[in-house]
Amino acid sequence: LCLRVHEEVIASKTVLWKQDSPSIAAYYIIEGCLSVVMMARTQEFTDGMWVGEQAFVSMSQRRTTTVVARSLSRLMTVPTNAFHELLKERGLQDDFGKYKDTHLQLGLCGRCGDVGDHFTHVCPLSMPGGAPWRFSSKPRGAVRRTESLNLGSGLENESDHLQAFLHGNRLTSLQPVLERIGIATRDDLNAREPKMLLKEMGPLDESLKSQVDLLIALLEEQRRTEELLFNEGEVKSEHYVFLSHFKMEAGTEAALMRSEMETLFRERGDEALFEWFNSPIFLDTEDLSSLKDLEKRVRKTHNLVLLLSKGVLTRPWCVVELVTAVRNNVRIIPVRIDKPGSGWVDLEKDFYDKLVNRQVFGEDAEAILRSHGISLQDVADAIQHALTNIQLWYSPHKSEAVRKGEVKSVVSKLRPRDMRSARRDGTTSANLGEGGESPRRRNSRPEIKTMKTSPAERKGRSTLDQDYSSEAL
Repeated sequence: LCLRVHEEVIASKTVLWKQDSPSIAAYYIIEGCLSVVMMARTQEFTDGMWVGEQAFVSMSQRRTTTVVARSLSRLMTVPTNAFHELLKERGLQDDFGKYKDTHLQLGLCGRCGDVGDHFTHVCPLSMPGGAPWRFSSKPRGAVRRTESLNLGSGLENESDHLQAFLHGNRLTSLQPVLERIGIATRDDLNAREPKMLLKEMGPLDESLKSQVDLLIALLEEQRRTEELLFNEGEVKSEHYVFLSHFKMEAGTEAALMRSEMETLFRERGDEALFEWFNSPIFLDTEDLSSLKDLEKRVRKTHNLVLLLSKGVLTRPWCVVELVTAVRNNVRIIPVRIDKPGSGWVDLEKDFYDKLVNRQVFGEDAEAILRSHGISLQDVADAIQHALTNIQLWYSPHKSEAVRKGEVKSVVSKLRPRDMRSARRDGTTSANLGEGGESPRRRNSRPEIKTMKTSPAERKGRSTLDQDYSSEAL
């Protein structure tokens, strides 16, 4: 594991991560101070403490906090993928699963380092009277345990899960109250409406009422987090990039661009792309069996790169891809192919008039379009939408250095798309912001206007607002 971690330095006011971002790493504070916004409170973490420790438990866990550097800070970074890959390589996955049941379910605290007793937000050291503490100043176990829980070989029945949840969050005194209103398992608790719990419980003293308030906050946070969790199987079937092209004119160029994109992603450390997606860069001529399958793949794409060759907009398959992308809010990135004989030529002024007057496609092509519910006016609108601003070139016959620079320019335009938000909101391309994100989703993110991300941070780590590499996915 020591060979897979690295040290990094972040400047004051750097946003280490924002709420809802993926848990890509856990961080140990070697030196410095970080502010963690959790449960409507701000807590400070200093030398010898951990932040983001839940990344050890699950790779699919989303962040429930926002973390900002209060001062220049040195961190040891433990990448989530590296940790779980190591467990797999060493055959430790089953042992780790048992350890989660017997220890991690009961608590994992980044502040004091305790495992199996409490979670970070209820650490005794963060409570009134709790003294600041460093790992180097006291032996392990220095925090006095106020409760004990022995689950033997693990969580053997449903009531154990509830008991472990209450124990880890210092809420065990609520167990009799919960049982009184018919909540005996974790499933029973999750099935209740959080805000109604206090009313169901009836009159309570102040100490129990404050614990119920914490329980409600935890349940609401859990529900919000579960909404944001990726369905791994669904994500794997998506594509980060779909290369749309006319095979006769740009088939070789598309294959070359795909290869150079993959190389670029690996060079800049975006290996996670190849873990999240079965086929991160999709070339429609390689794997496709039908036009229906093509439409489905376009709908599951984050970015459609349209390779503009001389006849690409006269091919019905390419047009179906384009219209499907527009209808499903897929980001479209047009790229001119610079190739003698079949390179892109700007459209004539009367092209759209000819198109809607049936002077561009033949009968067979129009029949294909109609079979997919696409009119000639739909085609004209989609082309106008896609070709509003063509700024990128790809020159397959130029040097490798030139091509690499052109591919970098294309990659810089790629954005991850919020697939779930777009489906849920029913948004269209007209009301989507940068990166295909709905205004409701974008505006719901916490904003910290006074905080900045340093150039080193932008170069070394992705953030949801600054850099759109695979880590942002």
